[in-house]
Amino acid sequence: DYLTGYVTAGIATIMLGCLASLMLTMALAKRVDHAWKLVRRAGGHHQERGALERIFAMSVAVALVVFAVWFLIVQGPGPTLAPSD
Repeated sequence: DYLTGYVTAGIATIMLGCLASLMLTMALAKRVDHAWKLVRRAGGHHQERGALERIFAMSVAVALVVFAVWFLIVQGPGPTLAPSD
């Protein structure tokens, strides 16, 4: 049991904690990305965009592939079409 005795309060606390953690991580990642761009420019490279966009694009691509495998093979029509001897 949670301290309040309510499951909803525990779930709400977890969701707010996850949201706060996400916002803090995004703020930190944005600062690191900006510093990376400045260092690259100081080194003589033509740097307009940071690495953050590419990191998110790759993360989304990996998540989509993993979700598709899980949905289509593990939980989707795959188990029902396969013989269950």
